[in-house]
Amino acid sequence: MLRKFKLSKTNSISIIETNWSEQSDNILKIREKVFIQEQAVPRHIEVDGKDSECIHFLIFIESVPIGTARIKMDGKIERVSILKNHRKKGLGYQLMKFIINNAKEKGFRANDMALHLGKIIEGGGGGTPDFAQAGGKRTDLLPSVIDTSIEYIKAQL
Repeated sequence: MLRKFKLSKTNSISIIETNWSEQSDNILKIREKVFIQEQAVPRHIEVDGKDSECIHFLIFIESVPIGTARIKMDGKIERVSILKNHRKKGLGYQLMKFIINNAKEKGFRANDMALHLGKIIEGGGGGTPDFAQAGGKRTDLLPSVIDTSIEYIKAQL
């Protein structure tokens, strides 16, 4: 599952795709500094028990982790965080770009998902591979759309 990306041959920045069991210590150190210490997010909210279900990403300078993010099985990108002294250098942008490209390479296309899910609520959907929306008449079926979307994304990723 380890997948690396180097920004350039002369640059010491790399990004990896990983999972909670392999990198929980590094991920948690960053999130504790950014969310719990800096932003005063209560620990029980930040450490929500969902990390083992997510795909995680780490960005490094040399071999030092300086940022992280996760993508949930419903496709939501969360917990994007860069350590304070490394912000405003475009590293968060590079991390997000890597995550989105990673999902695209695995075949995930937001417009296909929107079209598929829109049919469930007797409607439609569309957009681009990066961004899409759906709508329909049967809002009473939205709980089923959420369940279906999770399974759809799991199958894609």
